[in-house]
Amino acid sequence: MFKKSLLFLLFAGNMLSAHGNILTLDLRNMSPHSGQKLQVRVVDKYNNQEVARKSLDAISEADFMMFFDGIEPGGSYRVDFYADLNDNGKYDNPPGDHTWRLEVDDVQGDTTLSFSHNTNFTSLAWQAAAVVTMQNMNPHVGQHFEARLVDKKSRLEISRFSMEEIDASEFSFSLPGIVDGDEYYVEFFSDHNGNKLYDAPPADHTWQLEFKADDGDANLNFSHNTNFTPLAWSNKLALQMSNMTPHVGQALYVRAIDVLTGKEVGRTELAAIPQAEFEIFVVGSQPTGTYRLEFFADHNGNGLYDNPPADHAWSVDVEATAGDAVASFQHNTDFTLLAWDYRLWLEMHNMSPHMGQALFARAVDQSTGQEVGRSKLDAIYDDEFYLLIPGIQLNTEYTIDFFADHNVNNMYDTPPADHAWRMTYNPGDDGDNDLEFSHNTDFTDIAWTYTFNLNLTNMTPHAGQYFELRLVDATTQQTIGTTSVNAIPGADFSRSIPGLIPGNSYNADFYSDHNGNKTYDAPPADHAWRESFTATSADETLTFSHNTTFVDIGNVTGVADASNELVGELH
Repeated sequence: MFKKSLLFLLFAGNMLSAHGNILTLDLRNMSPHSGQKLQVRVVDKYNNQEVARKSLDAISEADFMMFFDGIEPGGSYRVDFYADLNDNGKYDNPPGDHTWRLEVDDVQGDTTLSFSHNTNFTSLAWQAAAVVTMQNMNPHVGQHFEARLVDKKSRLEISRFSMEEIDASEFSFSLPGIVDGDEYYVEFFSDHNGNKLYDAPPADHTWQLEFKADDGDANLNFSHNTNFTPLAWSNKLALQMSNMTPHVGQALYVRAIDVLTGKEVGRTELAAIPQAEFEIFVVGSQPTGTYRLEFFADHNGNGLYDNPPADHAWSVDVEATAGDAVASFQHNTDFTLLAWDYRLWLEMHNMSPHMGQALFARAVDQSTGQEVGRSKLDAIYDDEFYLLIPGIQLNTEYTIDFFADHNVNNMYDTPPADHAWRMTYNPGDDGDNDLEFSHNTDFTDIAWTYTFNLNLTNMTPHAGQYFELRLVDATTQQTIGTTSVNAIPGADFSRSIPGLIPGNSYNADFYSDHNGNKTYDAPPADHAWRESFTATSADETLTFSHNTTFVDIGNVTGVADASNELVGELH
């Protein structure tokens, strides 16, 4: 399925480097492939990143050499190459094409690999690439440059390239991971203000290309202009793993949680851990922030998360201070119980009647009536696309509600003012899965509710203490929802609860477990507060600054289960 192939590619090509030492590929006795196309790529074994790619339109000599820059001292590399024996212009597993792999470990400076033609073929996980040629980039020579490949249908990043400095007016780069028939964006920027971060234009100069993959590599040309495109750029979190020998060959799943909001910002997976030491990336972080990387090795091999010891699971925190950030992990048996969930890929078809309109979606657990996740697309941009909804658990019945903001007032109105639909969904034991919808006029009043957001500031006196927030209907005293934090992460953080009905009055009751006894006690033993408000026809956000005006909020449920910590939301 689409989602599975994409998640693999997120690992397979997040960051490419330019320049370094030279790798020479010395090919001999290649006359059996005279006149055939030859493609070569060099892949860093540590992070599975492609560092160089070259192509010959036609092999013209039996003996020749090819040169690749980008290798680094101490690095280990795979060199994958194939002759296009069936002459269809793209890679096919042998014997359709003749394919080989060479490896070199712990290189020390410039390195030569020699190859003499043979029939010991190797099936390669070859990835076609977008090959972009940049022209007239003189205004940006000396500036930092980054580019990425984005799947148009899901808006998820597939691969990334960077240069410390643009050194010539013309240059080219490759972004691997394209599949014939699929559509993509190539997004890129020159760091015009020199802060090594993405900033919206005109602070940085930013562009976007769009293309459809067809017959292997896609060759794109760009000439400098000032038609800038603001990008939804994000940074990446690297997880450097060591001593993972016990899990070589097992799948690895990783997700990143924003500690200050409790929301997931990205995830990726690796089909098989390749070696003891390696690096994997998650895209979706901001230049500054605190993130928790949660990850597990699929020890029992069922393709799903299971609590330890069935699977081996861990988490590490990482602080981003100026863009990309790196966390390190050494294998151990101090496992972490994760509140792992899955995602629904809502696959939308024939949505052109709502082009440019916002789309809102949510998943509601039918047994509890509680919303588990929601997602929003600011503007429908194509006839077909995916919307990801987080928070899904296995073997659970869900109601999936969604609406297009047909009257463009940025709120829900009953049909036909807005166009709204309802579907049911149960993932079974499949984990992530697809649910398809084709546009129709069978509208349903989905009684949309809004989200309450509480921004807390100056909470340093309670750092490290358990925190709980509950949203209560002030008239009925019914609890709408709760969320919690096992340890307050710092001075400022936020939490959200869905379920607001416009016009209703609510109490936001919250407390910090000041005495540390794992249960609520009336102030001053614990510090508790209440914020009251009436919901409007939109999400509500309140900001609370720490004070000592305590309120006995009473009847608190006590320390919530860890599974209540996260409120899923994607934009």
